[in-house]
Amino acid sequence: MLVKHGVYRWCRHPGYVGWFLWSVSTQILLINPVCVFCYGWVSFRFFAGRIPHEEEKLVQFFGDEYLAYAKEVPCGIPGISRLG
Repeated sequence: MLVKHGVYRWCRHPGYVGWFLWSVSTQILLINPVCVFCYGWVSFRFFAGRIPHEEEKLVQFFGDEYLAYAKEVPCGIPGISRLG
């Protein structure tokens, strides 16, 4: 069963979005501009490699149901997902 309620109503990958925001915001709080950029870049690259592969598996498992869900609910990290 594809979960589409709770936080999944607003974002397809809430755990990844939370981790991304946490990693960058820690450096913002520490007023560390070099690491804000570096953490953001490294985190983005990590999720850019992981999310499309994971979504490919989700499409294989859930089929059209996941594709319809992906059209309605954003990935959460802009510029990564090829769906929607």
